Amino acid sequence: MSDDVDIRSGGLVAVDTEALRELSGALGPISARLDEVAEALAGAGTASLAAGLWVPDPAGRAREAHAIATDLSRTLDTLAQTYDLAEKEALHALHGTRDVDVMQLAAARMQAEGDVAAAAKRLAAEWIEGRHRDIEDQMRDSALMLGVYGPLGPALTQLTAAVRRAGRGTVPAAAPPLRPGAETASVEEISTHRATGADAAPRGLVDVIDRMPGQDGLDDARVRVEEYRYASGEREFVAYIAGTRAAFAADEPWDMTSNLQLYFGAQSSSYLAVERALTAAGAVAGDRVHVFSHSQGGMIAAYLARDGDFDVVTEVSFGSPVQAEQADGVLSVAVRHTDDPVAALAVGGFPGVSGSGDSVVVEREADPMPRWSDATFAVHQLDAYRETAAMVDSSDDPRIDALRERLAPLAGAAVVTSTVYGAHREQARSADRRRRSGGGGL
Repeated sequence: MSDDVDIRSGGLVAVDTEALRELSGALGPISARLDEVAEALAGAGTASLAAGLWVPDPAGRAREAHAIATDLSRTLDTLAQTYDLAEKEALHALHGTRDVDVMQLAAARMQAEGDVAAAAKRLAAEWIEGRHRDIEDQMRDSALMLGVYGPLGPALTQLTAAVRRAGRGTVPAAAPPLRPGAETASVEEISTHRATGADAAPRGLVDVIDRMPGQDGLDDARVRVEEYRYASGEREFVAYIAGTRAAFAADEPWDMTSNLQLYFGAQSSSYLAVERALTAAGAVAGDRVHVFSHSQGGMIAAYLARDGDFDVVTEVSFGSPVQAEQADGVLSVAVRHTDDPVAALAVGGFPGVSGSGDSVVVEREADPMPRWSDATFAVHQLDAYRETAAMVDSSDDPRIDALRERLAPLAGAAVVTSTVYGAHREQARSADRRRRSGGGGL
C-alpha cells in the first residue's frame, strides 16, 4: 500500500491561489524594508571607509535578502496567475461556456504573460488527459502480469475515455436538479441509542468511516443519522450514507439501478430514502446537516448538499463516482484513490475548488501493484479508505484544519441521539395508493 497522500485545493489546483497572493503581498513590505536596510548599511560602510575603518560590504547580505524576497513575491504571483488561468482553461475545455465567462477568460488570457499563458494551457491539457492514467495503467498491468482479467483492462480504458467524452462525472453549478423518478422508498428504524460526552462525536475521518452503515455489523443498515442537541436548545444533524449493496434487486434501493439513475441525473429510491431517514430523525427543512458518504452515497450526498431542503454545511465523500460543484457555504472534502475504478468515474472532479475556499481533495494511489484483489475493486472498499483517512487525520497539512474545526463543536453537544435505518424500494403509484388508504408512514 502506498503511504503518499496528496491533499490539494482541487483536482488540478494543488494550492490555494488566494493564499499565494496574500503571501506575495506580505513579502512586498519585507522586500521594501530590506532595500532600506541595504541602503542604510551601504551608507554606514561609506562612512566607515571615510573614517579609515574598512568593513567588508556590510550591505551585501541585505541586498541578497531583498533580491530573494522580491523574486519570491514575483514567483508566487506568477504561480497564482498560472493556476487560476489553468483552472479556467480546463473548465472551458470540459464544459465550454457553461461554467466559464468567455469575457473573463479572454481578459485573463490578455493579462497573462506569454510564459504564464503557455504554462496554464499545458497544465490544463495534462490534467484533462491524465485524469485516468493511474487506473488505466493499473488495469493494463494487471491484465498483462496476472492474465486473469482478459479484456477488463482495455474495456475500462474505453469506458473512462467514453466518460470523458460524454462529460459525465461532474455536476456543474448550472446543471439542473435531479429529475423525478417513478420510484419512492420507505425507511425503517433498526436501532437507536443516546449518548453524551465528547466521545459521542466524530473527531476525524477514521471515526467517520467507523460510523458508516454496516461497519457496526448491521447488514441491513443504509443510513445513520445523529442528532446533536446543545444546552442552548440548538441542534444539528450528521448523516452517514452507505455505498452500493447489491447489483440489481427489486426491493434494494442501494443497487446498480440507483447508481445509473444518480449518475445520469435522475432521482433514485436511495436518494429519497436518505431524505426520509433525516425526516424520521426529526430534521426539517433548513436544519444544519453534515453529510458523510461512500461510493453511491457520495452521489446522494452531492445532490443533497446541492439541491436538498436541508442546510448542508459539510459534505465528505469516499470513492464517489461524481463531484458536484457546491456553494461557497459548503465545506467539501473529496477523498478518492487514483486507482479506484469507481472514483475514476468522477473524471478527476473539478479543476479548482468546489465549495468553500477551505474545501480540499485528498488523493492517493492505494495499491500500485497488480493483485488478484484488483478484480474485486479492493481499493474502493471502506477498509482501504480507512487507511487513507488515518493518514489525513495524522497530517499536519493546514488545509485539514478547516475540517477539524467543523467537527469540533459536535463534541459540545449535551445529548447525541444516533438512529440507524434500513430502506426498501417502492413504486411511487403503489405508495400513493397506500397513503390514500390510510396506511404507510415512512
